[in-house]
Amino acid sequence: MNKSFVWSIAILGAAFCLAARPARAQGTSNAGVPGNVGPTIELSAERVLKNNPQLNVKLEPLLGGMAPEDAVKGYKAIGDFVTAAHASHDLGVPFPEFKCAELGGKFCSPETSAKPTKIEGAILALKPDAGKDGAKKAANDAKHEAKPDLNGVNLY
Repeated sequence: MNKSFVWSIAILGAAFCLAARPARAQGTSNAGVPGNVGPTIELSAERVLKNNPQLNVKLEPLLGGMAPEDAVKGYKAIGDFVTAAHASHDLGVPFPEFKCAELGGKFCSPETSAKPTKIEGAILALKPDAGKDGAKKAANDAKHEAKPDLNGVNLY
């Protein structure tokens, strides 16, 4: 056999091995993958908050008297909730109003008819003078402020 044939077989074998690796999609378990222990399913925002009381302490001042356990309802990911708390606080908007603007529907008073939107849309709805660029900057600022709050928080 010549060298190029051997190299071709080796590369083909390596490519096959890489292609045969199990995919890790969100919501799947990696318990059977060597070197990994336990599931990779991120817990609900409510569960993460319940399991990490130190996060409650960080969020209480941002929520204007609303209990974090009540404020988190409706948020699927804890990062989205913490970002919303920071955005609400930064903009000087009471958290229930911000939550209504972002999540809409049942998180609003009966006379309010807001539809769910991304955080930038909620900021723009509450602070139209900010413009799209201002809303995007405010959302990014809130995301950056949320990161340190989530350090050391167990999401799984």
